[in-house]
Amino acid sequence: MRAKIDIRRAITERGYTITSFCQKFDLKTQNIIQNYIKGNPTIKRLEDLCEKLDCDITDLFYPIDGLEATEDNVPLWNNENEERNKNKKDVQPVVNTTAFCPHCGAKVRVGVVLLSEL
Repeated sequence: MRAKIDIRRAITERGYTITSFCQKFDLKTQNIIQNYIKGNPTIKRLEDLCEKLDCDITDLFYPIDGLEATEDNVPLWNNENEERNKNKKDVQPVVNTTAFCPHCGAKVRVGVVLLSEL
């Protein structure tokens, strides 16, 4: 799985805007944007930023792969459920998909039952 550093997202997820974050920690907004968000920050700078955000450095990384289901990431139990559902009458359709946790990047299986309107 590919991931990227998204500092703007990490700051906003913790309830700050870029400006309010910079004001709180006496930083220059332009410095954060140029050197951290648009630039290529060093590990030391990322560690300092994480101390201010009270987070782990891994919380700055977010997956960039698409969430589309491909044959590689569709669990086998999807096929088994579909075969079982074909044999039953009046079975509610089930939508199975995968998503990624925004904090740790772990793949999570999500199943949704679509109910018909009465």
